Amino acid sequence: SITRNRLQCGDNISSIAAGTFAGAINALLLNPVAAVKYTAWNSQIQHTYMNQLYSMYTIGGAQQFFKGMYATVSRDVTFGAAFAYIRYSRRKRWQHHYALDELPYSYRLWIDGSSAFVATVLSSPFNY
Repeated sequence: SITRNRLQCGDNISSIAAGTFAGAINALLLNPVAAVKYTAWNSQIQHTYMNQLYSMYTIGGAQQFFKGMYATVSRDVTFGAAFAYIRYSRRKRWQHHYALDELPYSYRLWIDGSSAFVATVLSSPFNY
């Protein structure tokens, strides 16, 4: 991976960095979209997405689109880092334990699902 090769860090650190980066980018890009969606849900009048976006901007400026940003970034970074680390380390451990080049689909499904469950539990305190 780019992080491992250029920064000379281990696989686990690379996984955590990749998960953290993915979580941060996801939160920064999607939080403004979610702000418009949730505002539209609370509105008595049905607006198109663009009308709702314009209305929010004229009433409160750009700050309207960043409500809840800290909680969203915290949650998504925590989930991304935890999921990537747990998934990578467990796959490596199971591959080494069973001396396999590639884990069977059922093993990968179990590892991915349980890693997502643990990451969800760890990141859930940041939901508001």
